Amino acid sequence: MSIGTIYGKDSLNVLVPITDQETGQRLPLTGATLVVAAKNASTVVAGTATAVDEEQGEAGVSFAAGSFEGNPGEWTFQLRVTKGAEVQTVVNANFTVAASIIVQV
Repeated sequence: MSIGTIYGKDSLNVLVPITDQETGQRLPLTGATLVVAAKNASTVVAGTATAVDEEQGEAGVSFAAGSFEGNPGEWTFQLRVTKGAEVQTVVNANFTVAASIIVQV
């Protein structure tokens, strides 16, 4: 999955469908715990992941504004779902962080 380009001072908010890799069907997230983190060559940033629609298997992934400031380049985030004893990394998404040129808003 590719997200595109954001800027270092931006927040990142993405809706992610959670699907079965074999059937393509949405997987319900009822009772699941979600964790997300992003990484580049040298830095790991924790984000927030929530089940937006538990029955339809849709997750929201977000990173606060400025999370990637000062770290331009290629990044990947992974979303991990724990449901009962099963733990799976269900999303691996790539994005690019470009340097922000706006100093003040």
